[in-house]
Amino acid sequence: MQIMSSPIRKLLALGLVLTPAFAQVDRYELGLRLRAFERELALASDPLALRAAFVAMNDAVQSFFRMDLRGVALGVEAAHWQLQQTAPSPEERFARSLQMTLAARLLSTGEGTLQFTCKSVYPEPKPEGKKLQLLVAILGIDKQPRISVTLDELPLIKDLPLAHLPPGDHTLQWRICENGKDLVVREQGLSLAKDLDARLALLLERDQQTVERTTIEAATERHLTRMLQGMTKQRSEETILPGERLLRECEALAKIAEATPYYQKERVGQFWLRVPTGKGTTTIRLVVPPPVATATELIPLVLALHGAGGSENLFCDGYGDGAIVKLCAQRGFILCAPRVAGFGGSDLPALIETLATRYPIDRKHVFIIGHSMGAMATIEAVMQTPACFAAAAAISGGGVVKKSAALAKLPFFVAAGSADFGKGASEKLHQKLQAAGINSSWHEYPDVEHLSIVQIALPDVFTFFDQHLQR
Repeated sequence: MQIMSSPIRKLLALGLVLTPAFAQVDRYELGLRLRAFERELALASDPLALRAAFVAMNDAVQSFFRMDLRGVALGVEAAHWQLQQTAPSPEERFARSLQMTLAARLLSTGEGTLQFTCKSVYPEPKPEGKKLQLLVAILGIDKQPRISVTLDELPLIKDLPLAHLPPGDHTLQWRICENGKDLVVREQGLSLAKDLDARLALLLERDQQTVERTTIEAATERHLTRMLQGMTKQRSEETILPGERLLRECEALAKIAEATPYYQKERVGQFWLRVPTGKGTTTIRLVVPPPVATATELIPLVLALHGAGGSENLFCDGYGDGAIVKLCAQRGFILCAPRVAGFGGSDLPALIETLATRYPIDRKHVFIIGHSMGAMATIEAVMQTPACFAAAAAISGGGVVKKSAALAKLPFFVAAGSADFGKGASEKLHQKLQAAGINSSWHEYPDVEHLSIVQIALPDVFTFFDQHLQR
């Protein structure tokens, strides 16, 4: 790849090893913190505060590529305070350095307690003489905290009482307070299911059977079974998963006949799927808005390809706290976020073809967007099969341009931040596209760095898609 800058080559190389390194509790905690920052960023408007926050987030991104998890957390924390335009007190700094780790995120309603640990993400001294309280509650159910304990020594290990907590996917909220004032408020997922052990044992027994996983339903049943098994252990997933709902979904897949389609037009919502494509399978997160169930016309599809170290959850939860989900829902578009193993790593034409047999996808209006490594995967895909796509957006990443008559009809949106290490590769991509006679528009966002660029650029990307939507 001659047009790649050294940081981009570094990104690709690290993308092969970052995912395992982050597949621990730290990945989940960092995901929660990044989502919180993205929500704050969406509300921020002061140019000076934004500029300072982008500088701090650039430090976090560079720490990510060094596999320095502590540095990532510190960078996100610094960006938060830059947006707040205030200096934190010692009590706030200490409180925000903590995380809560659950022994499991999916368990049976028969369990009386769940062990949790409150510990530091990075070292921060506890202010002398300050009495800080940890309060834990289940939102929507508890009128009073289930746990109220003084933070003395860390790590703090306690049992969370679960009596009378009904089956379902719940939100656990924990707060650290001083004299009734909240210093930090965090939320994470907790799922309970009736007779979980017996139900999961049946699914695991089926998972051991040697069957050919040639349908979406069969491949997804195995995928969900292993996700659910992981949620019962201290190993944390990278995002909040609706474990109880996924258990019921997996059981439904286990009961249907092999040739019976479960995922189809009437099945709307968010789904974690494994889709057979060619010789292998592609892991995706699919978001189908409610209007699809009764649609009488074909529906546009958006493919969203994440950057290195991410997964199919990054566009749906991470960038802009899932801003692309809202943008698609506003338009009634179907969203598909595949897991990207590297540029050119997924058979996107086969994926589109398979999904189109289940949902009323408008094959003439398939849009694709990619960030960083996902931008490279986007360019690779459209160069190979330009006729599959109506428009393409590449954010903070480059790629090889191959001139063709079909490609000349495909419009491109190319973007990067002025403080983005991917800017050089993006500019070269835009120049190569224009030199090949391809319609490419260039968008540069002042002061923005490599991660925040996605949230900042997404509204313009969808305006671009709208312009190329011909019904």
